[in-house]
Amino acid sequence: MDQTLSAVPPSAPLPMPVQSLREAPARRALRSSTRTRCARVVAFVGALIIGSLGSWQLYAAFGHNANALQYALLALFSLTFYWIAFSTTTALAGWFSTSRHIAPRSGENRSRLVLVMPVYGEDPSMTGAALLAMAEQLASTPLATRCELFIISDTQNPDAWSTETAAFDVLRRHSPLPVWYRRRVKNTARKVGNVADFVSRWGARYDYMVMLDADSLMDAATINALVARMDADPELGLLQTMPRLTGAQSLLARTIQFAGALYGPVVARGVDAWQGEDGNYWGHNAIIRTRAFAQSCALPTLRGRSPIGGHIMSHDFVEAALMRRAGWGVRMDADLSGSYEGLPPTLGDLAGRERRWAQGNLQHLGVIGAKGLRWPNRMHFLIGILSYLMSPIWLAMLLVGGLITAQTLLVTPQYFGDHYQLFPNWPTFDAQRMRLLFSPQWAYCCSPNLSAYAPPCSTVIDVDALVAHGQ
Repeated sequence: MDQTLSAVPPSAPLPMPVQSLREAPARRALRSSTRTRCARVVAFVGALIIGSLGSWQLYAAFGHNANALQYALLALFSLTFYWIAFSTTTALAGWFSTSRHIAPRSGENRSRLVLVMPVYGEDPSMTGAALLAMAEQLASTPLATRCELFIISDTQNPDAWSTETAAFDVLRRHSPLPVWYRRRVKNTARKVGNVADFVSRWGARYDYMVMLDADSLMDAATINALVARMDADPELGLLQTMPRLTGAQSLLARTIQFAGALYGPVVARGVDAWQGEDGNYWGHNAIIRTRAFAQSCALPTLRGRSPIGGHIMSHDFVEAALMRRAGWGVRMDADLSGSYEGLPPTLGDLAGRERRWAQGNLQHLGVIGAKGLRWPNRMHFLIGILSYLMSPIWLAMLLVGGLITAQTLLVTPQYFGDHYQLFPNWPTFDAQRMRLLFSPQWAYCCSPNLSAYAPPCSTVIDVDALVAHGQ
């Protein structure tokens, strides 16, 4: 398409008032469907029952003469057992998931759509190729006359910026849809500030925005389905897809991609079922009602110093919670396919991403108590926080198990105390009960949903050691 236009469209400002975490806005009454409530019972009450049974079995295996180390192991074991039990019951809750097939409306609908891609120094040939592929597919759909592409750049390196603008010029000349480009001089508040700047300057131009990552790709049929579902529900503020990992080259990346393809649908159905309209947002591959986002998603700066204080890094969870707090529906439809994303190719890249995510999720300690949040949104925060706290808890459990093993080998039991007694104090340990406990522990560890949360089957080391030395 030959475009002799400026790099950005005419200004169309949309106010974005900064949200307060101390005061809740007025909203309509929010209710969950019977299907969602049943899924929540399976996921949360089921995990509570299974975790409590497992903890009680370990306590019974230790007997009545448990020492301080055994009580410490019991506490750590209980946390991890509840965690993996919730992974399993979440997968089981997927039985309550439902497919939502909504046909696109006829051509009289005039809702305007923009595909927004925030970039920060990524390879412009890759981002441009993805946008061009989506534009060429969309050009043959009813959205062709009311859809635009918008690259919002935070790139700071001058060389990368010049390459980026050259790639934008190529994309604009070949794209069948209008393409816009804006680069910020200062990347204040990182991606949060980048998106907020776009919405506040051009948000009123569009009814919906599909938020992409630099490695995102979506089918035109999926984008059309997203628009149709938003049109069908005027109270729906955000609709998240379940992106499928793609494009892996290294052994590590392909292993993760295979696991995602195998377990992803199970995870998606379970999460979709129990969260209902109190959904979460993963920052990309989702469609957002622009007015709802501007009304409720301008994030405050957290009090205190880094890593907890400052600008919110894992903004997506918070934006979903605030949008739901304002009364908008937030949903993930697990039946939507045709949504893809890349992943870090090396262990170093993966560790760097996880470090940023860990800091961002731990920042949610300053948000989880905000006024007016729905309890499922608080659970999203808690799950995100625990996903990074559980690793040191697993490590602590292994260390305590090792200390118990060393104690068993090196310390001679005291069969008689200082006072008179007829019978000795025999050390008690129910090895058979531990074996019975090991079986469901193994099953829960290997459940599909666990791979997203914690290292699999770490407790096996502790159980085998305890059984071996307790006989």
